Amino acid sequence: MRYKTKCYILFADCSFELAKNKQMEVFSVGENLNMHEEVVAEPVEEMAAPALDTGEEPVAQNKAKGDKAGAWIKSLFSTKKRKIIAVVLLVVIVLGGAAAGVFSYFSPSSTAERFCKAYFCDARTFFSMTAYDTQSALLHSYDGDEEAFFEAKSDALEADIASWDDYYKALDTTEEENLTDKYGRYKITVETTRARDVSVRKLEEDYGKWLEQLESQGLFDRDSIQAVKEVTVKAKLTGEDETERETFEVYLVKVGFQWKVITYDD
Repeated sequence: MRYKTKCYILFADCSFELAKNKQMEVFSVGENLNMHEEVVAEPVEEMAAPALDTGEEPVAQNKAKGDKAGAWIKSLFSTKKRKIIAVVLLVVIVLGGAAAGVFSYFSPSSTAERFCKAYFCDARTFFSMTAYDTQSALLHSYDGDEEAFFEAKSDALEADIASWDDYYKALDTTEEENLTDKYGRYKITVETTRARDVSVRKLEEDYGKWLEQLESQGLFDRDSIQAVKEVTVKAKLTGEDETERETFEVYLVKVGFQWKVITYDD
């Protein structure tokens, strides 16, 4: 809080001293005129000195204001209110951390990393992170006939597939078996090494045919692209006796408030 202090400047009236001097002053008249009568100036009534403002009243007022402010601050930090303030601050911190975590989770780099990790043995996540409808893309060669698609995949994967859940599970089981046979117990780690902005024009130059194919099937609208990112992700698969490294170039497009994978190179 800022306080303004009033300063009182007292001015002494010069006429005050002049009046006092006149009270004692005697004027002798007529010496040179051979006049022996002395004329004494009539005493001038003494002027009362102006009352000085000691500032006691403003000081008292400031003290009263200070007491009120102190009482308010004391009440503000009472035990009950301190607990309320602590709870509010904790909620703000938690919400702020959660918001930062959500922002980081859905960032282009994080999205690309999760996509590359799912590439190995998480088909549902892998297909769900694309900017287009992957299921419709898979059914395109079967004229949209799910039954025909599931029958074909049942033969290919040697599994009983009658739904998308069955299909994803069969893919994961097959990949898991292949990785275990080759590496034994294994661990997959991914890391973004570079992320850069790419123009929509550059994406169209490099992947124009792919975008045209998606649009011709009604799976994607390139006019919905708001921004493009190219993210380089290095994946490392560490097995019991062998380690394999792979580099992905993932292209993501921002549509609405989300970053989605439009294509990738490995």
